[in-house]
Amino acid sequence: MGTFPLVKSISITPVLDTAIYADGDVLFPDMELAAVARKDTRTVTLISISLRDLHAQNAPFDLLFFSEEPATGTYTANGVFTLHDTDADLFVGHVRIAATDYAAAAASSVATKRNIGLQMKTTTADDLYVIGVSRGTPDYNAAGDLKIDFEFMQD
Repeated sequence: MGTFPLVKSISITPVLDTAIYADGDVLFPDMELAAVARKDTRTVTLISISLRDLHAQNAPFDLLFFSEEPATGTYTANGVFTLHDTDADLFVGHVRIAATDYAAAAASSVATKRNIGLQMKTTTADDLYVIGVSRGTPDYNAAGDLKIDFEFMQD
């Protein structure tokens, strides 16, 4: 008897720098998306991303996904993003959150990316890792101003 796909939701609150970012800076260093995949298949499909920007920056950014922790490079919040060659071998995909993806209110904003369909495979464990890279010049007010929810289908 085969296995059926399961949906796995994971939420993160990256620790942000409160100084203004530049385009191409690390928005947040690598964060673990723990137990995202089944141990037997290690394959997942990213279905959707929802986020809450509690400071209404509506800033574009990239989410870069890795099959294991990208530990060779130095990825510091608000530092220039430079992908190390060894870590590039672990890269499994990316999703861009554009400024036009946001629905803004006076004090906060929200965004959703649906029907992503990005299939990714972990290397040896059941975890993925994600790094945020700024594609604008946001100036967040508090370290916890960004909350991101991922929805995966476990293959």
